[in-house]
Amino acid sequence: MPIMGADPIGYHSTMLPNVGLSPWKGCTAGINHLDIQSDGGIKGCLSLPDEFIEGNVREKSLSQIWNDLDAFSYNRKFKIDDLKNECIGCRYGKTCKGGCMSVSTSVTGEKHGDPYCLRLIEKLFV
Repeated sequence: MPIMGADPIGYHSTMLPNVGLSPWKGCTAGINHLDIQSDGGIKGCLSLPDEFIEGNVREKSLSQIWNDLDAFSYNRKFKIDDLKNECIGCRYGKTCKGGCMSVSTSVTGEKHGDPYCLRLIEKLFV
């Protein structure tokens, strides 16, 4: 099994290697994993706000929720035009998808524009 860092600051550092991730392919919420809340709510990542609940296992089967073509659309149907803020025009935007979805939505109110991207931070110091 690969070792995956779970930091929300980015994986295209000029100074730190991508541990176990070569190459980094962006947020995996709803792509290859999901999380189940204690009340049965399904999200791609538990740290996402409740607007990202895709269904509830008390109402639908996990398979129905996962296989819904419209579920997890923020990642499954990502387009380069979805990038926001400093992510627009970034050479890693297509794969990074704007960084951590949870940080992006929590801090900016928008998807695909994590303001705490490690590459942005490095620009200040390198």
